[in-house]
Amino acid sequence: MDTTPLSHDSFFKKAMLNKKVAKDFFKAHLPAYLLEKANLNTLRVEKDSYIDEELGKGVVDMLFSVKIGDEKGYLYLLLEHQSTCDYWMSFGLYKYILRICGAPLKEHSKSKHLPFVYPLVLYTGSGKYTAPLDLWGLFKDRELAKKVYTEPFQLIDTQKIDDNEMLERPWSGIMEYFLKYVRKGNLQPF
Repeated sequence: MDTTPLSHDSFFKKAMLNKKVAKDFFKAHLPAYLLEKANLNTLRVEKDSYIDEELGKGVVDMLFSVKIGDEKGYLYLLLEHQSTCDYWMSFGLYKYILRICGAPLKEHSKSKHLPFVYPLVLYTGSGKYTAPLDLWGLFKDRELAKKVYTEPFQLIDTQKIDDNEMLERPWSGIMEYFLKYVRKGNLQPF
């Protein structure tokens, strides 16, 4: 029997193309809170692949669409059949999730919501999986990264900053003051 990664890829994809196998797999591995919302009877294999060369050989992906509540969502499955775990897998996974979320925006530019994407990684290596399981584990200061990247971004709205407050800061305040009034046309009164 050929045990090259290509045969693993083929076996994995053919098996998961069978709806009974895919439903059984997701029933076994999705968390209960997601299984309650996901209608696995609507499970459908999508044709797109989001893998790039950075992740390298030994990784295969499959994207399934599924109704989650009343919206279309996705189950994104990566098969990693390398002999050792990939330290940067969680970074690659987040990139792929963002690509999947961005794809429908090209077709439906007026959409106000991103599709929900649930990632799963199936590891078939012989050693213990020791790579970080989330993005935060890749940062030196895990808690700082988690805090910054899970909270809303900081918005500096020049229209809401008092002019006097800006003018108290002789360098950046003047720049902000100019940017606040540049759209008004004539800047001489300011």
